[in-house]
Amino acid sequence: MALAQSAARRLKPGTKASFMPFSGQSSEALTQWLVDLALHGFGPLESAEALALSYKNGAQYKNDAARIDALVRAEASKSFTAGFVTSLPMPVALPAMVPVALLTTWLIQARMVAAMAILMGHDPQGLWVRTTVLLALDDARTPQALKEAGLDAGQWAALGMAQHLTQPLVSKLWHKAGEALLARAARRGWTRVGRVVPVLGAVVAGGLDAYGCRQVAARSRSLIIPPQRTLS
Repeated sequence: MALAQSAARRLKPGTKASFMPFSGQSSEALTQWLVDLALHGFGPLESAEALALSYKNGAQYKNDAARIDALVRAEASKSFTAGFVTSLPMPVALPAMVPVALLTTWLIQARMVAAMAILMGHDPQGLWVRTTVLLALDDARTPQALKEAGLDAGQWAALGMAQHLTQPLVSKLWHKAGEALLARAARRGWTRVGRVVPVLGAVVAGGLDAYGCRQVAARSRSLIIPPQRTLS
């Protein structure tokens, strides 16, 4: 299937994806674009694997729990900065299906989730990691999507350890996650407080994005780390 083929794509080691504004018209196009950029890196941001290794090799962290905590703090800080900057008034309004501010937030969060999974020993290009990234971003619908598949977060984490996924399950979860992301984009649209009070609105937007990043991290822990596993 197209999904499996796309998920198996690899760039040359050290190669970053080109950051092109999302212009697709489907949930599948959005999810593929988002996951590819998050995994391979873009602009000044390194790949998810390089990000994970920077924490894995950090002598100042005593265990994986400390590494993940530090990773989340740093990415939440990036989310605040990105939310602040992209919420300031721009001289030209860029028409887009999904606002740039929202895409930037999702990319930072997606890269963080992938790095967390890599720290736990998962293949950065594996289908389980790619699917987990999307599940973590889909806030309200993830529990229901997993429930419909006969799973909960702990069972999903165990599937990752066993590396056993079926194509119908993955396709269903990707479709639901993509539809949820597009729905969020439609709801949020261009509604930024920064349009009314520019600097104050940007601070509020940055704070909300940082909070959202921490929420995604909390959701990711339950999806990535099986309940019986102790971080060391």
